[in-house]
Amino acid sequence: MRDDAEFKRHADDAIHSVYLALTAASDDYAYDVSYESGVLTVETKRPRARLVVDAHPAARQIRISSPSRSYKLDWDVVENEFLLSGTGENLKEAMEEALSRHLKEDVAL
Repeated sequence: MRDDAEFKRHADDAIHSVYLALTAASDDYAYDVSYESGVLTVETKRPRARLVVDAHPAARQIRISSPSRSYKLDWDVVENEFLLSGTGENLKEAMEEALSRHLKEDVAL
């Protein structure tokens, strides 16, 4: 990635895309979703918890903070998206995994 502006554009696009997928699926699962100032928050009802997705410009990563694990996604120039190191999951897939782990049910966005 060439500069901070390019990182911000890619990160904002990726997080907004996941926000739309989460919003569309929110009636199927026990959570509320909000997106303000570049920070995506998912609050689950049972068990009660908060998952946060945001960009970290200094590290050039998108991070998912969940009660049981932290996910760090780096930009992959070949795939043209943020991917989780080790598994190759994109942001949507990593969020599905984080929610599935927390809710103890398969979550599909």
